[in-house]
Amino acid sequence: MIKPEVVDKVLGTGAYARWLKTLGTFTDEQTRAYKHEEWLSSPWAASLKKGLQADRAFAEKISDDYVVFLERVSSSGTANVREGENILNVFMLAISILACVNDVLQDILLLGIPLLMDLLERIGLVTKARRLQSLLKQLQQELEKARWEVKQT
Repeated sequence: MIKPEVVDKVLGTGAYARWLKTLGTFTDEQTRAYKHEEWLSSPWAASLKKGLQADRAFAEKISDDYVVFLERVSSSGTANVREGENILNVFMLAISILACVNDVLQDILLLGIPLLMDLLERIGLVTKARRLQSLLKQLQQELEKARWEVKQT
């Protein structure tokens, strides 16, 4: 359990409030990431989704690490301040990366690229269907010719 008063005593006044602000920023980006994952279900978006999930998971792991650090500070009343600073610095970088990825995905969505890619997939399927339809027509003609030949013999 994190004790805000102990955290502030050990890490300095306002340390817990700064953590809450950083955690709030992360939660906002995490929420955006989950929303982006919803529309990244098409095959063309698989690598984008995989990268987003990896960036989000990394930030979540660092968040968990810092919570463990704060719990340790709260229970012991002491800390390796440098360790905490290092974890927090990596966490802020992870949040920045997640925010950049979210921004790019938001731009992709706003530009209508998912709709375009889905449309291109459908066009590809339509083209394949037309080719199959043409092939089927040829096979029907050959079948009719074979039937005619059988009737002639």
